[in-house]
Amino acid sequence: GSGSHNIFHQRGSAETNNITMGMICPLLVKSKGEIIWKQPRPQSPNTHRPIVLQLGKETVESLKMYGPITREMADIEKTPIKLIVKGHEVNVSVKIRITALDRKAADAVTGLGGAFCDLCYMFPEEAHNVAELEDALTMSRTLEGTKELVATLLVGSGEVPTKQGDWDTRFGVMRPPTIEKEIESTQGLHLLLR
Repeated sequence: GSGSHNIFHQRGSAETNNITMGMICPLLVKSKGEIIWKQPRPQSPNTHRPIVLQLGKETVESLKMYGPITREMADIEKTPIKLIVKGHEVNVSVKIRITALDRKAADAVTGLGGAFCDLCYMFPEEAHNVAELEDALTMSRTLEGTKELVATLLVGSGEVPTKQGDWDTRFGVMRPPTIEKEIESTQGLHLLLR
């Protein structure tokens, strides 16, 4: 998301100064395991195309729209797409990676607004302990694991009850995830960067 877009401001609506967008960029094409094309500039805005442009701030409510989109992404990955190229049928398998979410968006769609890290279950104190990290950082947190934890925490209202000092039972889960596909991002900065 980004803000201060006064050009889009509409009278009577405070939500039109901000834009939330989801972009897609082809990264590579493989044939029989061999890379036949690789995106030379994956970070360039010229290589990205919007799949979502939404006026308004990044909020848990506004980012719920990514739920159906990520379900479609997961469905696309399950079944090859059939194309006809020069009279020949070609099956194309697609792998979609969700990356480059900022902290606010990642917290909103994963439901981990109280988590120190999206990738593991470390306590902040553990992440600042050099001896703890020298062995290896285990990236053990998954979307499926978060959904299972949410199922054990939900109360009748469909909300996850939170209270100070409940990290060892809630592990930073604030609400059910709104997405249906794993995010490949690195939000947890841990030791040196925090």
